Amino acid sequence: MDNINVTDFLALYDKWIKIVESQLVLLSTDRLEESFDQLRVLEAEKRNTRLMIMEYNASSYDQLDLSAREHLTKSIQKIMSLNEQVEPHIKAWYGEAARDMKQVTTQQRVLTSYGGAQSSDVISLYVDSKK
Repeated sequence: MDNINVTDFLALYDKWIKIVESQLVLLSTDRLEESFDQLRVLEAEKRNTRLMIMEYNASSYDQLDLSAREHLTKSIQKIMSLNEQVEPHIKAWYGEAARDMKQVTTQQRVLTSYGGAQSSDVISLYVDSKK
């Protein structure tokens, strides 16, 4: 893009900020299945916004006046700050999900080891002795 529409260009960064702020709000709530879906939607929207920003070439940035460059710098700093806040939340969410999955796997193994849930075709690996 040779000629840059400064308003549209800066609006893309503002949109990116709003998306990351939405992610942060979502991550601050309880972890639910719907939350993961919403997080995926926001991540896809963020990726699309970044791709639209990348369509501008380096010479486009030279067309920005001082005010626009300052706005852009503040926007990028805000995005970096928000991303730093989002990252630990995502790591915690996925850590909790991993623990939950491990617990389910362990419960399935125990259930299968003792003959399954009311299944007559499974041979139990363990037999509890009665006293």
